[in-house]
Amino acid sequence: MPSLVYNPRTEQRLAQLAQQPPQSLLLVGAPGLGLMTAARQVAGRTALILQPHTSQGHADQQRGTIRVDDIRSLHTLTQGKAMARQFVIIDDADRMTPAAQNAFLKLLEEPPHALHLILTSHQPQRLLVTIRSRVQTVHIIPPQRAQTANQLDQLGIIDPTHRAQLQFIAQQQPATIARLAANSEEFRTIALAMTDARQYITGATRQRIVIGQRYSHDRARALLLLECVLHIIWHTLRTQPSRQLLTQAEHIARAHERITANASVRIQLLACGIL
Repeated sequence: MPSLVYNPRTEQRLAQLAQQPPQSLLLVGAPGLGLMTAARQVAGRTALILQPHTSQGHADQQRGTIRVDDIRSLHTLTQGKAMARQFVIIDDADRMTPAAQNAFLKLLEEPPHALHLILTSHQPQRLLVTIRSRVQTVHIIPPQRAQTANQLDQLGIIDPTHRAQLQFIAQQQPATIARLAANSEEFRTIALAMTDARQYITGATRQRIVIGQRYSHDRARALLLLECVLHIIWHTLRTQPSRQLLTQAEHIARAHERITANASVRIQLLACGIL
């Protein structure tokens, strides 16, 4: 990914790992920090990559999973006495099903000599404790604010409004900034959702219900709206603690969880709107 930046401490650590890679590595950090790019930096260009996918085999970072058959295939592919280093990256490793995690644990316990396993995860607590205890964990930390400004310069983003919007939407998230800078349609969609989210937070009950109705026919858009609301609330709470905002955030987070679990979008947005 072009113009991706890392905190200097992270950059130094990744360089060390690339020179002397451990046999089993877990990269953890918040979404948007570029865990996959970091894994590639350690592994090089020839790594085998496993990512969450649907039952039809389509890549899906939101709802996809890594299944036990994927891990069994990995066992087969990595067997033998390879002399050269062989890297496997498991992106969003916490999306492995329970059966897949148990199968992966067997590979961790007795890995081939030349095999190096790199896992990435935004939610490492969802991995088995026995997996976490067998890997070296490295935390990818956010870049410095000055680095974010430099990244925007490198991307050729000079419009002050555009820069401010990107910096707010993707605070110290270099991978998200790079993605949105390259995808103007996605950026406009998120920017519009942010505008609606601000009105949702500050508006009266009627306005919240009207906004909710506009998003109630599309589950993905509804989730985006709620994520934007939470983003704004948490940003505000850092400087202006408020019990009312905290309570609102709890309700929004609960609605997001329920919609993700296929609850009625309309009912959940309506419930949030009248609180």
